[in-house]
Amino acid sequence: MDYDRWVKKHLDELVRQHPGKVIAVYRGKLVAVGELTKKFSPRRGRRHHRTAFAMEIPRPEDFEAIL
Repeated sequence: MDYDRWVKKHLDELVRQHPGKVIAVYRGKLVAVGELTKKFSPRRGRRHHRTAFAMEIPRPEDFEAIL
């Protein structure tokens, strides 16, 4: 599953569970959740870190500001 479709399918759930956090997705699975920092780096020793998709999850109030 490509990442755009994965995010579209799971965005409501991510906003409820992880607002304002950074997530990493690999092969259709959520593999990391953390705080946004100046340097976001996957854990060393994990093979998938080069192809994981990472994004900041918006907060519910971010959607209100857009509308």
